[in-house]
Amino acid sequence: MEHLPKKIHQNGISYTLVGDYYIPDLKLVGGFLGQL
Repeated sequence: MEHLPKKIHQNGISYTLVGDYYIPDLKLVGGFLGQL
Protein backbone atom coordinates (compact mmCIF):
# COMPACT_ATOMS: atom_id res chain seq x y z
CA MET A 1 0.00 0.00 0.00
CA GLU A 2 1.14 3.52 -0.77
CA HIS A 3 2.27 5.69 2.18
CA LEU A 4 -0.16 8.55 2.86
CA PRO A 5 0.90 11.65 4.80
CA LYS A 6 -0.90 12.18 8.12
CA LYS A 7 -1.61 15.85 7.36
CA ILE A 8 -2.10 17.66 4.06
CA HIS A 9 -2.89 21.28 3.15
CA GLN A 10 -4.96 21.78 0.01
CA ASN A 11 -6.92 24.80 -1.28
CA GLY A 12 -6.36 26.68 1.98
CA ILE A 13 -7.79 23.85 4.12
CA SER A 14 -5.79 21.46 6.31
CA TYR A 15 -6.78 17.80 6.48
CA THR A 16 -5.84 14.99 8.88
CA LEU A 17 -5.78 11.32 7.90
CA VAL A 18 -8.25 9.25 9.96
CA GLY A 19 -8.33 5.62 8.87
CA ASP A 20 -8.73 5.72 5.08
CA TYR A 21 -10.25 9.21 4.90
CA TYR A 22 -9.02 12.77 5.18
CA ILE A 23 -11.10 14.86 7.60
CA PRO A 24 -10.87 18.68 7.47
CA ASP A 25 -9.31 20.35 10.53
CA LEU A 26 -12.07 22.57 11.92
CA LYS A 27 -11.87 25.16 14.67
CA LEU A 28 -14.88 25.84 16.87
CA VAL A 29 -16.06 29.43 16.79
CA GLY A 30 -16.41 31.02 20.21
CA GLY A 31 -18.55 33.90 21.34
CA PHE A 32 -21.97 34.88 20.08
CA LEU A 33 -21.65 33.37 16.59
CA GLY A 34 -20.55 30.03 18.01
CA GLN A 35 -23.79 29.75 19.97
CA LEU A 36 -26.11 30.22 16.97
